[in-house]
Amino acid sequence: MKRLLFLLSAATGTCAWAQELSQPEDSLRQNELQTQESVQQENDSVQDDLQYAVSVLVGQDTTQTREWALNWLLETQDTVADASVQNLLGMAYMKGWGTEADTARAVGFLQQSVDGGYAPACHNLGMYYKYAPQGKQDFGKAYGLFREGANLDDGTCCYDCAFMLYKGLGTSQSYAEAIPLLEKAAEQGHADAIYMLGLCYRNGYGVEPDSTLSYFFLNMAAGMEVEEAAEELHRPLPENMALTREEMPVAAERQVVVEEEMPSVVSHIPLNRQVLAGRYEGVVVTYDWSGEWALKETPLTLGLEVTTAADTVKGSWQMGTDTIGFHARLSDDGTLHFDKTERALEERYAPGFWAHFRFEQAAVNYRQGMLTGRLRLYSLDEQEPGRPMYVSLRQTERADGGSPEDEFLNIVAYVSPNQHTVTLKFELPEDVPSAQVGFYNQNGLKLSEHAYGALPAGVTTLTLHPSLTPGYYAIRVQAGTHLYQTLVVI
Repeated sequence: MKRLLFLLSAATGTCAWAQELSQPEDSLRQNELQTQESVQQENDSVQDDLQYAVSVLVGQDTTQTREWALNWLLETQDTVADASVQNLLGMAYMKGWGTEADTARAVGFLQQSVDGGYAPACHNLGMYYKYAPQGKQDFGKAYGLFREGANLDDGTCCYDCAFMLYKGLGTSQSYAEAIPLLEKAAEQGHADAIYMLGLCYRNGYGVEPDSTLSYFFLNMAAGMEVEEAAEELHRPLPENMALTREEMPVAAERQVVVEEEMPSVVSHIPLNRQVLAGRYEGVVVTYDWSGEWALKETPLTLGLEVTTAADTVKGSWQMGTDTIGFHARLSDDGTLHFDKTERALEERYAPGFWAHFRFEQAAVNYRQGMLTGRLRLYSLDEQEPGRPMYVSLRQTERADGGSPEDEFLNIVAYVSPNQHTVTLKFELPEDVPSAQVGFYNQNGLKLSEHAYGALPAGVTTLTLHPSLTPGYYAIRVQAGTHLYQTLVVI
């Protein structure tokens, strides 16, 4: 009978007993599919609720309160440790969305999200450390977080990391290392990265200068409404061309020699500190972020008054059209440590816009009528250090009526912040057949000499690469019958 039923079923395409035997397997498969569908529906529902909570939390949807959205996220976090939810909770406590702002809880949630490999949290926590107030600012931590996000190929973190490298914030300054990160961010459509690539190709920062690529990237960024890119396209020259001058050929350095009559470098200030008081004139030179290119020379005048307290001075610092009053501490080695004076100064890239700065790492050194040294301003608007600067001043009037040292009056010297080059500027009354420049240490020992051929009358600019270790040096320039002498801090 079973055989007959089998044949009959086979003939009709149906096997009753086989169908009966297969029912449990089909049932299991059907239950599995129903379970998967149910889970998928639940996941879709959670995702929908998550998107809804996010829109409420950031203020895009007002059908619920931010408090409700925050509580929903907290409940979700209790059941499912999701890195994206932890990131949202971190931002909620950072911004005070639906609760009072709580930086400690915000950092905790953001760090959990970072640990979960969520790149946006790397950006958010990094930005906190980059701009944190009240002494908590930490460029090193910010750079580390941006680098972690960049390693996850996140375009925003690639840009963040490149920005820190470009300016040397929290890491060694390097245009070359910033370039591939900018390229990766640009490939993901990051407008500011495209703009910075345009700057790099225009100035030759980390790449060979290329006007075609520079225009391509700047024009693209301008089309993406990056205002700085549009402004850069209208500037006639790259920023590092403003002070570029052709470097004259330098002869090979000669052997170290000791002369009978040598310039000296006084390593301390005079016992009568009143000789410091008076008027100083010169320049403050602003460099690019690497310290390699001099971008701008600004006339600088300093009025210095020695107070009754032996270790303090005060005065006015006039840079271009800006005047800044200051107080400074005078150390025994001749260093003026300026107080952290705050001042609004006109921005180079935004004429008419006044940015707020504070004297940061400001220390210039007095040596025989010269004030030289490095200066770093801190931007209170951007909350980061400004470009490196070098100050070169010579005393033109003494408050006690004495005479300033004449050999310093007709020469200006400044050192690039990376200590690779020394620039000298002096004026020749007539053509000279040759010139020699010598560098001397504090003991009067000539460490290097550089020889030049004929120099024309007028203002002469020489750029030298003396390869000297950090310290104080006297420079003597013998141009024909004319002698110039100055001091620098390397």
